[in-house]
Amino acid sequence: MVYPTLIELVSDESPGEHRATAIGVYRFVRDFGYVGGALIGGVLADRVGLDAAIGSGIVFVLFASAFIALSRSAVSNTVPSAQSEHGSGDAS
Repeated sequence: MVYPTLIELVSDESPGEHRATAIGVYRFVRDFGYVGGALIGGVLADRVGLDAAIGSGIVFVLFASAFIALSRSAVSNTVPSAQSEHGSGDAS
C-alpha cells in the first residue's frame, strides 16, 4: 500500500499544470530503477561477489538520498507547491 501514498505525495507537491508530468516522471524513474537495479546488481554480483554488490547498492542509495535532499531544497526555493496555489488554508 506504499505506491498510492507515494503517487499522492508527488501529486500533492506538484503544481496543477505540471502534475501529470510529475507523476509520469516519478513512475518512469521508479520503474527504470526496478529494471536497472536488478540488471546492475546481477552483473556486480557475478563480477565482484554478492557482498560487494549489496554494499554498492547501499552506497548508491545513500548518494541518491543526499542528491534528492539537496535537489528538493533547491527546487522548493524556485517552484511553488500545490499548497501555495490554493492558499495556505487561512481565511485571512
